[in-house]
Amino acid sequence: MKMEHFPEDIRPYLIPRPEGEMRYQCLGCSEEFGIERLLYTCPACGQVLMLHNRLFGKLKETAGEKWQQVFDYRRMLNHQPLKGIFRFYEFIAPVIPLDRIVYLGGRRGITGSC
Repeated sequence: MKMEHFPEDIRPYLIPRPEGEMRYQCLGCSEEFGIERLLYTCPACGQVLMLHNRLFGKLKETAGEKWQQVFDYRRMLNHQPLKGIFRFYEFIAPVIPLDRIVYLGGRRGITGSC
C-alpha cells in the first residue's frame, strides 16, 4: 500500500523517528544507568535491570485509539524495519534508528510430515 492511500491523519505516525531517552533502571535500588554499554544486572546492587524510556509520558499525548489505528495501518506497510514486534516501535526501542533494525521474517507454520 502506498503512503498516499493511508488516512491523512495517520501518515505522520507511520514511519517513526528515533526519539526518546532510554535508560536502564534497577528494579531493586532504582539506580539508573546509560544504555551505552550492555548491562544485565545492576552494577550497584546486582538486581535486575529494566529498560526505561524517560520520555514515555509523551506517548500518552496520543490517544490509545489512535495508537491502535497506527499499529493496524503499519501492518499494511511494506517497510521491513517495522515488521513483527517493531510495529510497536515507540513502545519497544524508540532510540534505535530504523536502518539498524534487522527483520528476520516470521514463521507462518510448519508444513510436511514428521
